[in-house]
Amino acid sequence: MGRTGSGAQLAQLAKRVLLSGFLLFALLVSPHGLALDEGENYCLYSDASFQGEELCGSEGSAWLSFYWFKRTSSLKVRDGYEIVAFPRIGYWGGFQIFSGEHETLGDWNNRIASFYVRESQAAQQKACFYSRKNYRGRRFCTDEEQYWFPWFWDDRISSVSVPAGLKVTLYSRWFFRGNSLELTASTPDLGDFNNVTSSLDIEENSQGTDSDGDGVDDSLDLCPDTPLGEMVNEQGCSPSQLDSDNDGVTDDLDLCPGTLGGNQVDENGCSSDQLDTDNDGVTNDLDQCPATPAGEAVDAVGCSASQLDEDGDGVSDAD
Repeated sequence: MGRTGSGAQLAQLAKRVLLSGFLLFALLVSPHGLALDEGENYCLYSDASFQGEELCGSEGSAWLSFYWFKRTSSLKVRDGYEIVAFPRIGYWGGFQIFSGEHETLGDWNNRIASFYVRESQAAQQKACFYSRKNYRGRRFCTDEEQYWFPWFWDDRISSVSVPAGLKVTLYSRWFFRGNSLELTASTPDLGDFNNVTSSLDIEENSQGTDSDGDGVDDSLDLCPDTPLGEMVNEQGCSPSQLDSDNDGVTDDLDLCPGTLGGNQVDENGCSSDQLDTDNDGVTNDLDQCPATPAGEAVDAVGCSASQLDEDGDGVSDAD
């Protein structure tokens, strides 16, 4: 009997070990624990930490369907690629660039309405051509030394991304003829050359270096590593790299520029002397009667008759 009991105990122990091993294996091979599948450059998840519903795909662009509209809470992007996300359909609004893995999206949680995927600047060695200004719309990339545009791309180029070390010359006619425009850095707006390109030439650029492709030579660039596609000033700095009023909120997110030095601000870069929450004409720092009913006249400290009781009799001055 002792041996039989001991054998049963050993059998139970073996089952537990096997079950634990199986659970560990299942955890390790869970889709949320693996890198992206072959052919996938990104995955979006409806919940934080790569949980919930998922939407995966390859390089391209997308206006998110009603089901996925502003529902993304975490995401993964394959090495060498990045997602350019927009808060509005049609690639509009201030954009945010994501690369790698993001278990949470912070301020961008449930905000993505459209996006496109591109090679990251570090990995990109091709010039890319866009059908719209500011690197938006349809896109194709090439590193061919000479290229004629097929009919569906002819006269449709509005902006060009040029990696460091390359020079792109655009021509208004096929066979590298007609008017030309030489680009040695990424250009978000081709100006007079918008929608006139029919052929191009790509060669190495031996004049200067523009490592972040913002159009400002490294020797003059005060803001290295500018995110690809962002507009910059003459010092090579984009709004996401600047905080003009030194309030701790970058210019691209700051809704209240010109905050006075030392004033506390909210997440939008606004201090109490720049806000008037109840819209009574008196800023929050001076308003002694917050939440004044809309349309009521107020005194110098933001109080209306319905908010005052001058004689302290329990009846507001308005009544």
